[in-house]
Amino acid sequence: MTTRKRQATEILEKPRAKKPVNHSNQTLHAFFSPRQTQISDAAHQKAPPDGAGAPAGSAKAITSVRPSSPLSDEQHRVLRMVLDEGRNIFFTGSAGTGKSLLLREIIKALKQKYAKTPDCLAICASTGMAAQNIGGTTIHAWGAVTPGIYDVGKQISYIKTCRPAHRRWKTTKVFIIDEVSMVDGQLFDLLAALAVALRKKTDRPFGGIQLVITGDFFQLPPITQSGKDVFFAFQSNAWKECIENTVTLTQVFRQKDNHFVDLLNELRRGDITPATREALTRLSRPLPQDDGLLPTELFPLRAEVDRANAARLSALSGQSYIFTARDSGSAVPAKRQKLLDNMMAVKILELKRDAQVMLVKNASETLVNGSVGRVMGFLPSPERRHKEDDELLPLVEFRTFRGKETVLVSREEFRAEDSEGKLLAKRVQVPLVLAWAMSIHKAQGQTIQRVKVNLNKVFEKGQSYVALSRAASLEGLQVLGFDSRKVMAHPRVVEWSKSLA
Repeated sequence: MTTRKRQATEILEKPRAKKPVNHSNQTLHAFFSPRQTQISDAAHQKAPPDGAGAPAGSAKAITSVRPSSPLSDEQHRVLRMVLDEGRNIFFTGSAGTGKSLLLREIIKALKQKYAKTPDCLAICASTGMAAQNIGGTTIHAWGAVTPGIYDVGKQISYIKTCRPAHRRWKTTKVFIIDEVSMVDGQLFDLLAALAVALRKKTDRPFGGIQLVITGDFFQLPPITQSGKDVFFAFQSNAWKECIENTVTLTQVFRQKDNHFVDLLNELRRGDITPATREALTRLSRPLPQDDGLLPTELFPLRAEVDRANAARLSALSGQSYIFTARDSGSAVPAKRQKLLDNMMAVKILELKRDAQVMLVKNASETLVNGSVGRVMGFLPSPERRHKEDDELLPLVEFRTFRGKETVLVSREEFRAEDSEGKLLAKRVQVPLVLAWAMSIHKAQGQTIQRVKVNLNKVFEKGQSYVALSRAASLEGLQVLGFDSRKVMAHPRVVEWSKSLA
């Protein structure tokens, strides 16, 4: 992307006063560009009438949009085991120990290692949302595996009719699985049997494919039919045969307070002390809102999230701005729609000035998936290329660990591709969602500065732990309806985890 200093500032008025401000103002398009770009540090604006604009701010030069984060010693050890030693490995750890960061670094390194044969990497996850976060696909989509059928012969018959999937099974060298806690044990056994049969390597675990698996079994479990007991992946025969090494990451990055880390570890195990019980009860106090942002409330059900966000939005005065996604892709309509539904970007986004929003795509070191901000107004795009670019875009003031950053958020691409890079589904949408409320499921893996959780609404093992561990600190966590009976860890996970110590 070439530098566009004039275009980035041509719609902004220069300030009448020369008072310095403490937040930057730039288009988010610059952040998402894969190449370097610079935004003029002379860009200023003042709020237009009728709620369409935003306060004045100055833009700063952006010279590096994705600085690499250093890995810890234990993370480097896992990376070496994968790259240099070719081990079958499962790495885990409590929330905030850098599992996602490490997996991204592993994927990046493997892509470099197999640059000449990229098709030999299978980058998968248990859910569509998790797959989107790592630039991969679901296990079922990658392997052409029909859900709910565990007959190996029937699955093989179908896979052989799907040539791309059949070829993937034969040529894959490394199989990556993220969020393994939601992978059913029967499915894991099935995958191992399919790999052996389709590759005709009966003497090799998983048909000779290297396995790189991550997740936390204390988090959300596999979805089961009503009344059916949970069967975890680690209980499967294939897990015992295939997983040579298990590494538990211990260094916590998300939470800096050791007391909070200890509290979360008790929640993770479902075994809390009287002191922790008292501490959680005290967290019912309201959180400060000195910057105008409310804590994001986490709900177990999506319907509750939609109702809460709709109520907050309707309470705001002013004009609504509707952003409808532009969808496309080569997959058959039903499959394409399922892929689109799994994307973090929503089909229809309704915003108003003062709406609380969350960024759903990593942009920079400070603006990441999970960053929360407030819509300050709406402005035209400074990078008009097409007629549809005439729409007004949201100007959002985000709260980051470096202070406040104000950016004009433009539409971005969300893509789902198969292992050959063929585009199956694409959504072009403003990368924001309303953030007064969010589902626990969608929050898994994110860090949120201020979180409100009502444990009365929790019904699944692991939900309390996932919800509370999204908070970066005790100061940013509000807990309502605390009941120690709602802090549940599955007994089989607890027992199995003891064998890892």
